This record gives sequence, C-alpha cells and structure tokens, in this order.
Amino acid sequence: ALSKEVKALVTNLDKIEALENKLIELKKAEDNQDKANVVIELINKLPAANELTLEDEDKVKEARTAYEALSEEVKALVTNLGKLEALEDKMKELIEDKKLHDEATMVVVAIDNLPNVELITLDAESAIVNARNAYNSLAPKAKALVTNLNKLIALENKIKELKEAKENQTKADAIINLIDKLPALDKLTLDDENAPTIAQFEKRLNTVKKIIDRQIVISMWSEANSSSYKRNNRFYEVLFARSIYEKLYNIKYTGGNTETDNNDKIEEVLYTNPTYKEHYIEISDKFNGLKDKAADTDTGFTVGALIDGRYDTNTDEGIENIKSILHINHYLDYVNNSILPGITTKLLIEQYILQEQYSAIGNTQSRSVNFIKITNNDQKNGDKFVKSFVEQYFTGTNEADINKTTNEKYEIAEVAWKSVIDEVDANPASESLAREIFGDAKNDNPSKDKDGHEGGKYIENYGDNRPFNYYINTPYYNLVKQYSTLTNDPQTNDSTNYSTFTSIDSINYSPIEGFAIKTDGIRIEDYTTESWQTKDSSSLPDAAKNKLYSYGLVNEWNSATQTNKNGNTYLGSFIYQNEKDNEKRSFLMKDTYSSRSDSITWQDGDNFYLIELKDVITPEEISITSGEGSEATSEADKLVIEEKARTAAYTLASGSTYTTNALTFFLKQCNISYHDQDVYDYFVDNFPNLFED
Repeated sequence: ALSKEVKALVTNLDKIEALENKLIELKKAEDNQDKANVVIELINKLPAANELTLEDEDKVKEARTAYEALSEEVKALVTNLGKLEALEDKMKELIEDKKLHDEATMVVVAIDNLPNVELITLDAESAIVNARNAYNSLAPKAKALVTNLNKLIALENKIKELKEAKENQTKADAIINLIDKLPALDKLTLDDENAPTIAQFEKRLNTVKKIIDRQIVISMWSEANSSSYKRNNRFYEVLFARSIYEKLYNIKYTGGNTETDNNDKIEEVLYTNPTYKEHYIEISDKFNGLKDKAADTDTGFTVGALIDGRYDTNTDEGIENIKSILHINHYLDYVNNSILPGITTKLLIEQYILQEQYSAIGNTQSRSVNFIKITNNDQKNGDKFVKSFVEQYFTGTNEADINKTTNEKYEIAEVAWKSVIDEVDANPASESLAREIFGDAKNDNPSKDKDGHEGGKYIENYGDNRPFNYYINTPYYNLVKQYSTLTNDPQTNDSTNYSTFTSIDSINYSPIEGFAIKTDGIRIEDYTTESWQTKDSSSLPDAAKNKLYSYGLVNEWNSATQTNKNGNTYLGSFIYQNEKDNEKRSFLMKDTYSSRSDSITWQDGDNFYLIELKDVITPEEISITSGEGSEATSEADKLVIEEKARTAAYTLASGSTYTTNALTFFLKQCNISYHDQDVYDYFVDNFPNLFED
C-alpha cells in the first residue's frame, strides 16, 4: 500500500475511479436487460391476437404481473409491451363475448324448456313472462344470439288468444247463469217482467268498465299533468313518454341508422327535444300569435297543447279532452304494470263496501256540485258583475239565456271576467257582459305620456301592428298595463318587468313572445269546480257548506216541485230550480236575501259563488226496496243507484280501514290452509281477525 505521500504524487487517479463507475454501470445495465428479457420472452411465447383463446387468460395475466414487478427503468427495456396490451384488449372481448353467450344460452334454454305452442295452457303464462323479461334484459349483442325467439313470440300470441277466450267464456258463463235463473217457459208470469235481463247485466258491466276506463285516464293524467312535462303551461307528450318508456324499457338513444333501424327511430323521437318557442314565432297568425297543435303527425305525440280548465278529470267532457292529447295506447305496458293493479285493488275494496258496508256509502252525505268562484278585483267590480250575470242567465225572463246549460253560463262569466281580448271577441255573450261591467274596449297605451314613454307605442307589437285592445280593470288589462312599462330607453324601461317578459323558465324570449306566454297564464285560470264532495273535503265557505249538507236540503231534494209564473221553481228555502227540456237545475239558496238574484249569490269576503247542486248521496237516496209490487225498486232504478253507489264506494276505497277490512274479508272467503309456520305467523300478526272464530 502506498503511503499518503506517494498517493499524493499519483496524478491520474480520476481515470481509475471513472473506469470503476463505468464497470458498475455496465453491470447494472446487463442485469436490467436480463430482467427485461425474461418478460420479453414471456410475451413472445403468447399467441397472436387472432389465435388467442380464453385458455390463455392465465398466461396473459402472468406476463402482465411480471411486467408490473419491474422497475420503471427496466419496463422501458420491454420492447413488445404493445403486443401484451393488444392481447389484454382481445382477452376482454373474449370474456365479454363469453358472458353474453352464457346469458343468451340461459334464455335459449328457458325458451326451449317451455311447452310447444300446441300444448300450451294458461298455467305456463308466468314462465313465458319470465322468459320474455330475461330476453328483454339482454344486451343487444346477446339478443342476437337467441336463436329461438320466434318460439317465444308464438307462445306469447297463443297465451293472448287463450286469455281472450277465457275472458269471453267468463262473460258468457255469467249471462248463462242469469238465463238459468229465469223461470221455465210454462211458469213465466208477469211478475217476472222486472227480472234482470242480459241488457241490464251488460249495463252493470259497463258501469264497472266506465269506472276502470275513467280511473286509468285519471291516474295517467295525474302523472302527465306535471310541470316536468310542460313548458309555459303547454303539454309536450314526448317528455312524458320518455319518462315512462325509460321506466319500462332499456332505451338510450345512440344515434343509429334511423332509416333502417326502427328501434333507433323510436329512440330518436324520444330523445329529440321539442322546440318550445315554436308557438310564439308566427305572431300574425292570430291575436296571441300561438300555434296550438293538438298532435304531431310525425311522432304521434301531442305538441304544445295549452292545459286549461278543459282538462278536468271530474267531468266526462274533461276526460274525453284528456284522451285527445294523452295517447293512452302508447302506454299500455305501463298501464298494465303500474296503473291497473292499483285500480283492481280499489275495485275489490269497492265491492267489499257494496257487499258488507253498504250503509257507509249513504253516511258519506256526498254532494255532486258544480260551482263558480269569482274573486273581486281592486275596483270591487265582483258584486256588480255577479249580480248582472245571475239576473240575465239564472233568474231573468229571456228563455234563450235561461235555457243555456250551467257550464255554458259559467264559460260566459269566465271569459268576460278575464277579458282576454280574442276570447271575448269570439263570444258575443261574454263581450256584452264585459262591456256592461267594464265599459267599451280601449286601445290606448296605459303608460302613454308617463315617465317619458313615447306616445302610444309599445316596445314590440304584433307582426301586423294591430292595437292592444282591452277592457279596463280586468286580469288581461293588468297584463297589458305591465307590458306597457317596457321601453327601448334604459332611462324609462322598467327593468324588473322587462325580465319577467323576456326570461321565463330559463329560456329567453322577445317581449311580445313573453306577453303571449303570460296571456296563456290568464287563459288557464279556472274559476269552476265540478265534483263529488263531502263536507270535510269541500272548499266552499262554511255558511254554504252548513246549508248544503243539512238534512233540510235532502228533504227538499226529494220533495215535489212547484212552478211559478216565470217557469222557475222554488223548493222551500234550500233550493232554487230552473228547468230546460225537463232537466231541472238546482242552485243552493241563502237563508236571507234581498232579491231573486241575491238568493243564489253567495259571498265570502272578496269571493262570490254560484253553487249548482247536481246530485246527493244519502241512505235514502241509495236504498233499494226488495219484494214485489209497486213499492219495489225496479231493475232500471237499481242500475242508476248502483252507478251512484259505486262512484261513492270507489272514493271510500282509498281509506286504510276499508283496505284492511276488505283484505281480511276476501282472505276469509279463500278458506286458506296453512302448512308453513312462518306464513301462519305472518297472517296472525297482520290479519288477526281471520282467526277470531
């Protein structure tokens, strides 16, 4: 070893140190390459992508694991990583294809296990439904692998035929049973004339069918008539359909070939948003500039129908109007799966009430009413308006006015009170009433010469520059007055009002479009109510309810009428009647009044009411007298009573008490035998009344 002094004399020590470092570096590089070569070899041994099978999955995973164990420095030396990644992608495809194939195979086996069409019975319906649900849940690629779908479709069609045949046989059996109950020909007497006939049986069936049909529409409309499916009070059925279809089916639009793929065409319709502003573009079409399309012939969905009082589920006319814009046939699967079960349950509870709790129907003391409510304006014109309206159309002497239906009269009042100008112009009777109360129509700008407004100009007029006509002190006048505060001058423009006309539900409109939308808001206001009500559910003033639900009123309802010299009829102190074509119209009277018109005008603060009484339910009204002779209720009258009773019973069927009692009743009728302790314990806990005997 060199001494320190000698070492200090070695002038090229740096060279040897550099050589040592280089040797270390070369050794490390050799080791890294050896490690990389191991992985490279593993990858090289893997088959090509087009030869890869599921059996190679472990080898691919082994190569990936070996690669991931390398340091980042060594990973960079693996020159065939691209092959490994391609093989991994291919393996994912193979695994997914295997999964789809297995799922499709399960459906194929399920369909194969179903009986052949010629051997099928209704007992197999649930298995067929399960097979269909399994098929529907498959991805599109898996569906294409189901080779026996035609068998499933044939079985479904056969089940439909069998169910229709069973339903027809059930109807026939019911009629056969009725006929069997008729006396033999040699024992027929005149006493049998009032026995139930096939026609009467059909009428009873129609009563139930009518309830079902009506409840389907009511249930569907209660969902469809939501702000989610409307824009500016206009109904866009495609928005509702989209929501319903997504609940039922696996639909998601991906922009397929709509020319050839029918499913994609359906999806394209569902996922194409309607143009909400299209109703406000052609301003010159009519005064309010709206295009109210009842239905789009291309899609079959209603587009932009204004939802106003015409769509009232409490009236037959309203139900028909709803059916014209809500195409129930588009949603039969949803009706069958989500709507009908609830209706059927309520019908069973209704039947229980009719059979076992009939007295409860009469005790509801329900009243069928049809009333209008006019709320005073700031100028307190309500009293004068209602008085004039009643004197002309209810207690006057003009036969043409008196003979109008109540709803026709109410419409005259509604149109006149709102005074939307195009509606008033189209209804001479409303125009006359509006002119009497509010004076002649005006067209001056309400903000003329105020705050620097220029003459009589508005910020934006209709396309043909027609004037803004209005009747003062009406809802429509208030809208025109608000609109008149908008100007193009920032110094005089009412910016707050401006935004309410030009930004509605996060959509921007021109001022005149906003005016049209707000006019719609006045149109849809409904001042009338027509429905069956109990005292607790009624929205009428307390004074009117106390009289409407009193026993004295029932007595007058059932009593004979006395006609006065004007052809109108008073009934005691509760009911005022007039008559058209033998149809009596009854209106609730006040206890004290100053005139004939005042007798049926009810006031509660700023609200004025006219209350038509259309029908009542009391124990006496729905009682049926059995036996023989003139006192017995005829079959025809029984049908009328039954329809009324079923209507009330269906309403009662929503109550939890009747629901529990009905379930208990029908379970008892089933005479269930319990062979499972858990099932027995469940029924003991939930239906103890079953075990009282």
